[in-house]
Amino acid sequence: MLQKVFGYHIGVVENFNESRYIDDDSSLRRSIDFLERTTKIKSEFTEQYVMLYTPSKKNIKDWKKWFKKNQKTLYWDEKNGEVKPLK
Repeated sequence: MLQKVFGYHIGVVENFNESRYIDDDSSLRRSIDFLERTTKIKSEFTEQYVMLYTPSKKNIKDWKKWFKKNQKTLYWDEKNGEVKPLK
């Protein structure tokens, strides 16, 4: 489940970066928040569309690299529906 959740959020950001279109900007904001919170890597925001910031391609690459390196230190908390660090 952890890979699915992380992959979903990366996918939302990648799709927006490629197409510059999204049906619901709140899903993009949630994905950016999730990725920043989980990886502690802040977005470099390359462009702004109305009130919507776009993370850079470097951000996406860094988030993927971070997850590949650190995924074993995380788990999916089924009860709370969130990714948490292992203790």
